[in-house]
Amino acid sequence: MKRILLILLCLLLCATASAQVLPDAGIALDVSPQQQMTDYVFSQDYVCSVWVYPRDARTDSRMADWIMDALHSGYTVSCTTVEGQTAYRLEDATGRYALMFPQYQGAVMLMVQQGMDYAPALATPTPKATPVPTASTGGNWEWVEVEKDCPYCTMGRCSVCKGTGTYSLYGESVSCDPACSSCDGKGTITTKEYQQVFH
Repeated sequence: MKRILLILLCLLLCATASAQVLPDAGIALDVSPQQQMTDYVFSQDYVCSVWVYPRDARTDSRMADWIMDALHSGYTVSCTTVEGQTAYRLEDATGRYALMFPQYQGAVMLMVQQGMDYAPALATPTPKATPVPTASTGGNWEWVEVEKDCPYCTMGRCSVCKGTGTYSLYGESVSCDPACSSCDGKGTITTKEYQQVFH
């Protein structure tokens, strides 16, 4: 009888671990993500899908809510550095993990290891990643890096203090970085767009 109970307990634990679902970051951040890549070989032992989320003034506080959701869902959360970038590592009961980069080229990037259960509800459809030739023009559709005006500031100035270096909070003057944190004061961000390229 004890052996049967032990087997049932093991089955229950395995079912619980496999049913673990990574919370939807798009809902927490209140933005629609775009899936940049699937089956991306980041390293020899880490194949993942890559999601990108636009940043705005509420991103950092909402990201804290998402991390709390992950903790409540049973994930182990730790702060780490990956290739010089600060990241949050969210590990599930099976040892698989996701990496959330809060500041990556003016956006939030989430890498979800293959085998983890993650299905964003607000995801925008992603075009096919393989170039598609067009018979009439001879052009291909490809991912192209483009420089665009930063959507979170004006000319690189912080949207909170308007570039003055201070803002008022409950009547108190608070110091602030006058440069926009999303674009590091450049006023532009580099992003990828799926465009027709003519050769």
